[in-house]
Amino acid sequence: MKSITVLSLAHVAAVGAQLGTRLLWTVLLTWPLMAAVQMMCGRIGMVTGQGLAGSFKQRFPRWLLGVFSAPLVWKGFSWLGNNLGVPKVALELGFVLWWTVPALVAVAAVLHQRALSAGAKGI
Repeated sequence: MKSITVLSLAHVAAVGAQLGTRLLWTVLLTWPLMAAVQMMCGRIGMVTGQGLAGSFKQRFPRWLLGVFSAPLVWKGFSWLGNNLGVPKVALELGFVLWWTVPALVAVAAVLHQRALSAGAKGI
């Protein structure tokens, strides 16, 4: 799932302002392909009882899994690099990060609840 950050919102707004609706036709091609991939992954999961990575691990050699995983690892690091710059870009664009305090409170509450439940189990 694509994360929505201030940087991505600014990028989408800039591209939308520049191109308008000229690329909207691509939705007719990409949306059915996206739905087909999601359905295929769901069916593989229902049949095998495990995720896509587990199915690949049983079916393909280890070196090929590395080839499949390399772009995902690269994307993860590029996403991390982009998000480290988000607060700076947000301040430059004048965005108020109103959602950070509730998000931090929610994360703290979840972590506190997990600690309490782990303590109750004697772990």
